[in-house]
Amino acid sequence: MRRERERQALRELDWLCSRGLAFPTLVAGASAAIRLVVAHERFCFHTVDPVTHLMTGGLSQNLAPGDGYQRMLRNEYVEEDVNKWADLARRRERASTLTVATRGRRERSVRYRELLRPQQCEWELRVALVERSTCWGAVGIYRSDDEPDFAAEEVRFLAAAASTLAGGFRRSLIAGDLPSRETGEDGPGVVVFDEALAVEDVSPAAARWAAELRGPPHAQAEWLPAQIWAVATAAANPEAASGDARTRVLSPSGEWLLLQGARLGDCGRVAVVIEPARRQDLAPLIAAAYGLTAAEWSITELVLRGLSTAEIAHRKHLSPYTVQDHLKSVFTKVGIRSRRELVARVFYDQHLPRIMAGARPDREGALAP
Repeated sequence: MRRERERQALRELDWLCSRGLAFPTLVAGASAAIRLVVAHERFCFHTVDPVTHLMTGGLSQNLAPGDGYQRMLRNEYVEEDVNKWADLARRRERASTLTVATRGRRERSVRYRELLRPQQCEWELRVALVERSTCWGAVGIYRSDDEPDFAAEEVRFLAAAASTLAGGFRRSLIAGDLPSRETGEDGPGVVVFDEALAVEDVSPAAARWAAELRGPPHAQAEWLPAQIWAVATAAANPEAASGDARTRVLSPSGEWLLLQGARLGDCGRVAVVIEPARRQDLAPLIAAAYGLTAAEWSITELVLRGLSTAEIAHRKHLSPYTVQDHLKSVFTKVGIRSRRELVARVFYDQHLPRIMAGARPDREGALAP
């Protein structure tokens, strides 16, 4: 009976994840399918920037609302702990429980002591969603102290479903045809945090960009969106490379923004710069979302710069026929037939606004631990 439920759940996940559903719809269906095998009433689904591994949004159920995500981000990017999603993404087995990771001593985990136990979350199962070595998201499932811990077969099921779910997350980013929007006139904005990551100063442009990220009905609120906190927290980690504290996010109104964080000298303060994203900032996300190989992406980059087949062949030391073969593969993967469609219709006019569009955090449910 259990094996049949597992097969049914995997079939449903495969069907859901092949349809290119919007992120909220995908989460609703995926959580129901997973529940056939792994009983739960609490979960969080996070989208992840596939290039920098920063969380860019998410949806949760029955987890504490409010500003808890700030504490969770510090745990994820700064503190020593077990089963961090970035660590799981690098492992052969993508799923693990807190019990196994701590060898039964869950109190050794800062996340358990300070985030989970106060919410009566006694048991945790985490999985990193990786497809072909690229992480597209993460899922956390939780149970209270009056429920059983996650069994080994439940962990194996989530690990087996990880690649399928990753494909669904990836397809959700390039689904549908939304119109592009012209870049706004505002220049960069800056948010400065003190050594305790308390907000010290927000420039007027940053306040406008923050409102853009929050979107209605929260546009007039004063709290900072989760994405800004994620970048600030990652930048505050003294062991992290400064280049890792950056991500690209899409606001609810269709404005693409680039967020970059950096430490200010040795004083512990952090600045996050928010500015309109440029085409070159967004293109790597498109390449990853469509599953282009390194060779295909290198050819595509030159096409986007306007080089002819002969010019690309000369620069790459390839034959024109090899270049054409790469382009045919690119056209097949993105579902177009010409260079003009590649440049104008697919990359910049229709599909760019879908990158991580389904993961817009709101104050009540986003980025909960």
